[in-house]
Amino acid sequence: MATTTCGTCSKIFLFFFNFVFWLTGLGVLVLGVWLTVDRMSLSFLLIMDSPIFQTAGYAMIAVGGFVTILGFFGCVGAWCENKCMLWTYFLFVFVILLAEIVCTILLFVFKSHVEQFLEKKLNETVTTDYGRSGEDDKKTQAIDAVQLTFECCGISNYRDWENTWWYEAEMNASNTPWKFPKSCCKVIGKIKPIREGLMPQPMNETACKGVDVDLPNDAMNQDGCYEKIYSYIKNNIWIISGIGLGVAVLQIFGLICSICLLRNMKDFDYDD
Repeated sequence: MATTTCGTCSKIFLFFFNFVFWLTGLGVLVLGVWLTVDRMSLSFLLIMDSPIFQTAGYAMIAVGGFVTILGFFGCVGAWCENKCMLWTYFLFVFVILLAEIVCTILLFVFKSHVEQFLEKKLNETVTTDYGRSGEDDKKTQAIDAVQLTFECCGISNYRDWENTWWYEAEMNASNTPWKFPKSCCKVIGKIKPIREGLMPQPMNETACKGVDVDLPNDAMNQDGCYEKIYSYIKNNIWIISGIGLGVAVLQIFGLICSICLLRNMKDFDYDD
């Protein structure tokens, strides 16, 4: 039983902090299961032809499960003042904190490589994979999802589609071919999911297609997708960094409280 003010406060803080931590882990775990079952929710990540990006759902399950177990150790260890559980909690939180610091450093060191990787994979998917059947059909849906969500067209602009496999197939298959996919058009109302091959109705399909109208025009999205995606990531990176910093501060505070509680328990044992 905690006997000092420091020990009592540490116990209360650790319990409530880890209860929230446990709930957060449970939420991440459920979200990971949902993303794994509903694969089209990750359609944007299919552009990134890398296991790291495409297995995001499984990664969230692993992280969520680990955080849930760690939160359980923290809660029970603090409430029952179990030294073994508290030391286990301390060591794991310390390792996680070090991993977060390393990942943050690597993110800034390899920032330019991430940008180049994004542009490269976006270019490959648009140029060679879009419009093909089979496994690449998922990448087609991913590009449509990106162009509809970010209201963009092509990598830099709509002319990027003129040098693609899809464009050659479209030119050979139709007398009045599209110069870019229909997902480049501005659509009516809220964007619908593409998981069943559905495509929102363009506001003005004739104008968007360029029939008797100059391109680009107001019926289509004119900005490139790379800049849109990069701007989105850049604009939100500070929010993510702020959340990460807040979590790191709480983790440090949790480490301090666990040490205080362990020291209090040690002093109490000596008194006995």
